Amino acid sequence: MKVHKFLAGVAVAASASLFLATPVFGAPPPDSPPSTGCPASFMVLQVDALLQAGYRAPAFVDENGDNLICARPLPLRIQEKFCAEIGGCQVPVVYNFLDNDLPARRG
Repeated sequence: MKVHKFLAGVAVAASASLFLATPVFGAPPPDSPPSTGCPASFMVLQVDALLQAGYRAPAFVDENGDNLICARPLPLRIQEKFCAEIGGCQVPVVYNFLDNDLPARRG
């Protein structure tokens, strides 16, 4: 009798875990383009503020001239290696910059 209760409990637990896992693995991610014009892993920063902080690249990256760019900090280990290779960095964070011009933003 105890074996039947145990097996019934296992079956219920397995069914519940299957039910809970189905939406996570079975449903495709929602197709919602970012309104910022930046990829999801990037933040939007103002070019003028970055220039005042000592960055130079944002002025070249901002191709659409709206004073906004996308930025994502590089991993700390890569920042350290990059700064060591160029003889030191004058800025506190090394970013990967992109213009905020994803197709969703252009519309």
